[in-house]
Amino acid sequence: MYKKDGGLEATLSAGYQITVPSRVRKLLKLEPGDKLVFDIGGEKLTAKKALTRKEQIEEFFAEMERLDKKMIHIAPLSRKR
Repeated sequence: MYKKDGGLEATLSAGYQITVPSRVRKLLKLEPGDKLVFDIGGEKLTAKKALTRKEQIEEFFAEMERLDKKMIHIAPLSRKR
């Protein structure tokens, strides 16, 4: 349901479940079985679509590559005898 302030509203069922409004499902491209991540700040709740396992792994390796590019590579010193 739409609220006057432009926000969306959902009703909590007796089983403590809500139906994600269709506008949100479309915006986040949610499919049955998708997971949501909730961030709580004071009395405000933010939800976003959770990354799949594959997306988490891809993000991890992309971050490692970014960090590697920032590192200074120093050649090992050779020891003279």
